[in-house]
Amino acid sequence: MLVSKMRTHIQKGAVVLMAAVSVYFVYYTWHSFRRAIRFCYGEMERWNNVQIVENDAVIEMSTRHIYFGLWAAAIVFSMAGILAGLYLLNRVRIGFLFDEISARSIQIFGAVTVLAMGVDTIFGFFDLYLLTLHNADHQFPVQYMYDPSDLKTAVLASVMFMFGWVMREAVKIERENKEFV
Repeated sequence: MLVSKMRTHIQKGAVVLMAAVSVYFVYYTWHSFRRAIRFCYGEMERWNNVQIVENDAVIEMSTRHIYFGLWAAAIVFSMAGILAGLYLLNRVRIGFLFDEISARSIQIFGAVTVLAMGVDTIFGFFDLYLLTLHNADHQFPVQYMYDPSDLKTAVLASVMFMFGWVMREAVKIERENKEFV
């Protein structure tokens, strides 16, 4: 009785989280691509409004394409992480809590999120370089920019991956024990 009640609460919680994450997914996708397109192509003066870009710098379209491509890759991998999370929440919603596919879904969610943070970090390597590439006087080199939020997210996602791995092994052991008895 208690287990059934708890399962029902977990499933309802998954529905609420799915709704919130779905709204966030739509907002994140729309807002992120809108911002990237406006910055790189829509309003050309935006690039020159960045403080490190010199006033007389003429930004070539190829630089804008590269910048947009890196930015878009970071957005797409983040979207993939959100979709993996939604898939996992949907499995919980329909009642699959402790099975091998749910455990694998936790691993995929963790792995894709780590990958998204990696792509975001790579984008950060080139961010200041591309912004200042066409400056006459001061150009930034390609460099690592420490972002603690990306590092924390990657560590948390790594823990999720490991949790999924342990859960998969536990499900396998449980299945073997049931077959043995």
